[in-house]
Amino acid sequence: MRLSRPCLILLLIVQLAACGVMKTTPVPPPAPTSQAQQVTRAQTSTLQKIGTISVNVIGSPMNVEDAIQQRAQFAGARYYLIIMMSETIIPSQWYGQAILYR
Repeated sequence: MRLSRPCLILLLIVQLAACGVMKTTPVPPPAPTSQAQQVTRAQTSTLQKIGTISVNVIGSPMNVEDAIQQRAQFAGARYYLIIMMSETIIPSQWYGQAILYR
């Protein structure tokens, strides 16, 4: 099956427009504190990535956030970006991943 020329042009326009959805305007991160701080993707453009961590906890999403913050602090990170948080197939068991930044 061949697509007509207008359909191909429309498809190309939609694909190019979708590329702009993933672009974020850089925002400066907050000033460093004595505790590791969670940041957004837009705040990571000037930060240096130092690694990744993962946690597996029993509890709630807040417990995952607390565990990630503690692990980031222990690793010497000033900032962290949570990239995934999901409940496992076991009820109340949560898994999370984060990128650490200096």
